[in-house]
Amino acid sequence: MPFCTRCGAPLEDGAFCPRCGAQRRPPSAPGPRGGTTYMGGLPLADLAYRIVAGIIDSIILLVFEIVLAVVVAAAGVTMIPLWSPWETSYQGSSMIGLGFVGVWLVSALVLLAIDLVYFPLFEATSGQTPGKKIMKVKVVKENGAPCDWGAALIRNFLRIFDVLPVAYLLGVLLIATNAKRQRIGDMVAKTLVIKT
Repeated sequence: MPFCTRCGAPLEDGAFCPRCGAQRRPPSAPGPRGGTTYMGGLPLADLAYRIVAGIIDSIILLVFEIVLAVVVAAAGVTMIPLWSPWETSYQGSSMIGLGFVGVWLVSALVLLAIDLVYFPLFEATSGQTPGKKIMKVKVVKENGAPCDWGAALIRNFLRIFDVLPVAYLLGVLLIATNAKRQRIGDMVAKTLVIKT
């Protein structure tokens, strides 16, 4: 069954999507900005659009992480006079430096959770992270269906391979040389990144 490339709704017979009203493109039609198409006329996103979307998402994550680090640093600074990490007790407790170290440990775990959840959350719910939305690209399944939680988790867990050996080099090479413009995560999850 074909799916709308704009909203992901299943397409029935007719020239327009029943949910969003987008015009249904014939399988051979190029995407809105031209370029390669795959399966039912899905216009594949160019490498440059994907790189810029990734940079935008990285900046968003970095800003959030800097704000969190400032908050944690402020909390750590205010804790030091109350309880130094080198003291052996605080109000009868024998936990060494738990307040200061604990704040940093919790913040590190929060940052890791944000990095692990950011991409799958946006891709499973709308197919687009904020960076992808700005660049007008979207993650869908190979058959055109919307990306679901399983596919989003798989494609993003496998980012650990795409970053090898440095700076997403393997992922970039695969996208540039693969007919479907897929990186390892896309191949395993059977997803595509398309233009909207």
